[in-house]
Amino acid sequence: MKKIKNFINSKFKLCIGIIIGFIVSGGVAYAATIVLSSDEIGYDNSTSGASSTNVKDALDELYNIAITPISADGIENLGFTTNRTKVIMASPNGVCIIRKGKFVCFQSNNFAVEKEHILQVFSDVTCWSFSDLVDCPTYDFSCNAHKDGWVQCFDMLDPNPNSKSGCSVNHYGTINCT
Repeated sequence: MKKIKNFINSKFKLCIGIIIGFIVSGGVAYAATIVLSSDEIGYDNSTSGASSTNVKDALDELYNIAITPISADGIENLGFTTNRTKVIMASPNGVCIIRKGKFVCFQSNNFAVEKEHILQVFSDVTCWSFSDLVDCPTYDFSCNAHKDGWVQCFDMLDPNPNSKSGCSVNHYGTINCT
């Protein structure tokens, strides 16, 4: 008995380490048996209109929505007016476009913010920036914001050579789409 006691005293840290190792191993094994995978966890989707009934399916559904290209078809139902080619949308609050797969809006009567925002959206091209106007003519859109409150965008890919379609919103919120 004295030999065992001396051995334990001389190897005290080793013995504590082994005991802690067994406890941690047992805890991990227990946790692995009770943790549910995401397809086993349910949730209530009654307010979302989603068809999925578990977290895994809900995440898959959201991912599919996120990678679906945005389309202007039917945008009028959301209170927008569209241009002839349906790639520019307008509301009394401003003009929106779909550029490089992103839905981007330029707010009217917000020149202090929009003069920087429009430069960010069109950071891949050279824009003209003045104290009262920012204009970004590109291969796909030509958008500008004015200090007096109006914003406008034209569809540069419009096949009509005589008149490029577009939308503008003035400082009163009046929409003009062609």
